[in-house]
Amino acid sequence: MRAGHVLCAVLFIFAIATPVRAQSNEQIPKELALALMPVGAAEGGEIIVGQMPMDLTGLLTLPAGAHVLGSFVSTAYAQSVLTLPVRTDSALAIVRKSLVEHGFTTRSAITPTMGGLQFGPPGGVFPNSFCKSGDPTSLTITAQFYGPSTTLVHVMRNVNAGLCDQPNRADAVRPQSMQDYPLATLPPLWSPGDYRISNVRCRRPNTMGDQSQNQPLLTDLSPTEVIAYYGKQLDSAGWKSTSSDTDRITKTWSKQIGTRGTQEVTLTVTRVASQNGCYDVSLRASGLPR
Repeated sequence: MRAGHVLCAVLFIFAIATPVRAQSNEQIPKELALALMPVGAAEGGEIIVGQMPMDLTGLLTLPAGAHVLGSFVSTAYAQSVLTLPVRTDSALAIVRKSLVEHGFTTRSAITPTMGGLQFGPPGGVFPNSFCKSGDPTSLTITAQFYGPSTTLVHVMRNVNAGLCDQPNRADAVRPQSMQDYPLATLPPLWSPGDYRISNVRCRRPNTMGDQSQNQPLLTDLSPTEVIAYYGKQLDSAGWKSTSSDTDRITKTWSKQIGTRGTQEVTLTVTRVASQNGCYDVSLRASGLPR
């Protein structure tokens, strides 16, 4: 009789615990999660809880205390999410070191055929994107604050993404039509800061985009007098000046281009008064002498 009561009690507890456990595991149905994921919606895939794909597992040497939250895996794409018990910069350094030890190198941007201001990473190197010689797979890592001394790391794998198998075009011969562009003779000029953060934090709010005009002017007035002439008209229309000479720096360089003559390039850096630490950088290259 006593054994029967014990068995009934065990079965009763199991009956209560099973629905609770099932409900906990199915709080977010897999079908819904896949449908909400951009990659999953495009080509399907599989969610793996607490694990990484085997190919990524073999590439990462993780420190004690690291925890794999899970992964999403499809035919051409995979992303694993894990936590590391270190700060963000240290977490990135650990993952970078592990990838380098397994033959991966940081991905370099394709050398642009046109020079001038470049919208890309400083120096043309993607420090958190990796390629391996002879392997079309590219790996990208990102990290974000997750808690005190804990970092959430995303490791993304793309296959045949076209990022690692394209040749560097540094020595490519430009078509004659492209060689005549003023910017064709300039070197690539990389930004000193993070171009992604700059684009987000220093973009001026507008709804239709900026517009610019250029107009020739023949006058005996000095540059300062020209500005004052236009300034009076703007002042009378209710406009207020927001910059001064100290907010703008302009410098011009010149170079002899083969036997075609001298070309000039002018850089103008203007402080954006309404946004601390932000600048507008403009570049103008003179036409190539014919």
